[in-house]
Amino acid sequence: MCLHGHTGENIVQTALQGRNGTIKEYISDGDYQVEIAAAITSEKDDYTKEELKKLMGMLQTNESIDVAANNDFLNLFGISNLIVKSYGFNQETHSNRQTFTVCCLSDLPYEIKLKHGEAMLKLGCEVTITSVASGNDKGGQVWVFDALSSCVIVEDTGSLTDTCVIELPKKISWEGDPRKDKEAKDADKPLEGTPIKRGDQITVRLGYFTEGSKPKDDDLKVRFSGYVRNVDTKVPVRIECEDGMFLLKQKPAKQKGFKETTLKEVISFLLEGTGVEYKLIDDKDIPLGPYSITKSTVAEELNELKREKSFMAYFRLINNKPVLYVGLHYPFDSSIPKTKNHLCTAKTSLPKS
Repeated sequence: MCLHGHTGENIVQTALQGRNGTIKEYISDGDYQVEIAAAITSEKDDYTKEELKKLMGMLQTNESIDVAANNDFLNLFGISNLIVKSYGFNQETHSNRQTFTVCCLSDLPYEIKLKHGEAMLKLGCEVTITSVASGNDKGGQVWVFDALSSCVIVEDTGSLTDTCVIELPKKISWEGDPRKDKEAKDADKPLEGTPIKRGDQITVRLGYFTEGSKPKDDDLKVRFSGYVRNVDTKVPVRIECEDGMFLLKQKPAKQKGFKETTLKEVISFLLEGTGVEYKLIDDKDIPLGPYSITKSTVAEELNELKREKSFMAYFRLINNKPVLYVGLHYPFDSSIPKTKNHLCTAKTSLPKS
């Protein structure tokens, strides 16, 4: 490893009329440049294909790499994180060896804090995931964690489904992992991937708390409640979720024809047995005349109502419980949180554990 000094000090030069030269303002030191030259070798006479794939995955990350715990040499210079600037590989004549070079710049993690009066506020989170019964998994396992790499919540009354995508910190372990027992020789090693699966219930609570203290229960508010739609187990683990519409996309719709009906009667019939609470927008029932339920799932029929009758259908959290709203327009009564925008995206970088 080769370490170059700062890539130059950051100095702002300002020219003044009638004065020779410039005024120099020292801003900060530049970054360290770290150059790494190394090789991957295999004990067998085979090309290091799998090891090279893992290396490429690390080099192509768009995040800062934490090296504080792995290199005493870099710690001497106060370097805790590196950003990959460029890398290269040389074609080798050896079948079990691959050399490479990596050029990195030092990086300092930066956290944006919110000032509240004289105190500084930090963004906190609490994510609760409850497993559902599936196959050999009896369900009921609950995981709670208070650290995320990122959280993106999209609420859109123009579409059926609200979504939430979270990324977990890179270094995590799962206490009480219910997956099959490992071999005795691997008992002390954490299982790869994640025990979280499609259909598990998830609740995301976000909020601010005073720096230097732990978040109180009322500091965090429920911002999303739904179900896991997909899990990408590659590091960092990425969990894609949908609100209560996830269940209605899988709930078969009982086909029926009505000679004369209303919106309330159709919605009540569609949601029968689902346990989903619903509310008509502004409590106004609307005559539909003759109507036939023809779609295969409840969600598809709700989308048909939107396409044919211009009815909107979406979930909202009321007293931390999901309620399905159906009607012609967005509600603005006192019982519903008001917003100027029908599309709300929240992207947060939260403290990593």
